[in-house]
Amino acid sequence: MTITEGTSASLTNQAIYDSLRYHWWPAITTCIWNVAASDGDVESWADDPYGIGNLTIDISSMGTDESTIIPDKFALYPNYPNPFNPATTFTYDVAEEGTIYLTIFDLRGNKIRTLVAENQMPGRYRIVWAGKNDFQEPVASGMYFIRMVSASFTDVKKILLMK
Repeated sequence: MTITEGTSASLTNQAIYDSLRYHWWPAITTCIWNVAASDGDVESWADDPYGIGNLTIDISSMGTDESTIIPDKFALYPNYPNPFNPATTFTYDVAEEGTIYLTIFDLRGNKIRTLVAENQMPGRYRIVWAGKNDFQEPVASGMYFIRMVSASFTDVKKILLMK
């Protein structure tokens, strides 16, 4: 989801799919949210005067076996939940076999925790970070970064630990 204004957001098909597939699977098949369009002067609500829009998505054909997903590109998805306490889950896609590194850093760039440092086959992976460093000691509340690195891909995401 990309927030464009204080109360507005745009959702990609991938964001809807990821939310259904990874956060509520298989409990939710109907999504409800407020839908409005505006030209800057006049605002028009979709479906009814109260602004409730309904969309039903059939997720029955999406499957439940993550091992069958073979991504065509590398991706590091935002962690869930974020902010988090006591643990958060990272989902990432590996498009080609190779060594994958997932590392947590603090604001000063100090390495806090290595979550993954191994050869991985193409697929979708998930890993949980429980807010501890490499010595299994709890880290302080605050902002951290996760960096995913492969031979042909690098991405960084912000994460927030709140105790």
